[in-house]
Amino acid sequence: NRATVGGAAVVAADDDPLPAALLACDAEVILATQAGEQVVPYAEFLDQRAALLAAPAIVTGLRVAVTGDATGYALETVARTPADAPIVLAVAALAVQAGRCTHARLVMDGVAPMPLRVPLVEAALTGQSLTPDLIADAAAQLAPLVHPAGDFRGSSEYRREMAVVLARRALSQAGRS
Repeated sequence: NRATVGGAAVVAADDDPLPAALLACDAEVILATQAGEQVVPYAEFLDQRAALLAAPAIVTGLRVAVTGDATGYALETVARTPADAPIVLAVAALAVQAGRCTHARLVMDGVAPMPLRVPLVEAALTGQSLTPDLIADAAAQLAPLVHPAGDFRGSSEYRREMAVVLARRALSQAGRS
């Protein structure tokens, strides 16, 4: 199922950057159902995918809106080797106008069973002038929000610490784009 873009979006594995990027870009899933075409925001699709696909339905497309804003995007990952799947990853999307953040998205993966949007961090950035201190403070808010499971690739504590580091890096890079 992960051999296609649609399959990767449905599976939403915690080591796959594509689902996190789709979530950060406010993507929509296009489903073919017996009643016709249905368009579902990707965030809702992730929460309801078993029920939606059991309807029956099949994913026929994904749609990502192109914004007119000056939006920067960034992906930061950590893995055991450069060729390995990410242990933790962060995807950030920031729209900046006149030095102020007008739109923020931060999605983490490897810290939850599926990609996790972080509205608290997004709200801390929206409407603010992006400074390194603001970004660091916003990223630091992430630590108490995530409770990742540990495994042979990284302990829970390691994943939590890397989440904060990668969030800061991704937000900084997206803010510069």
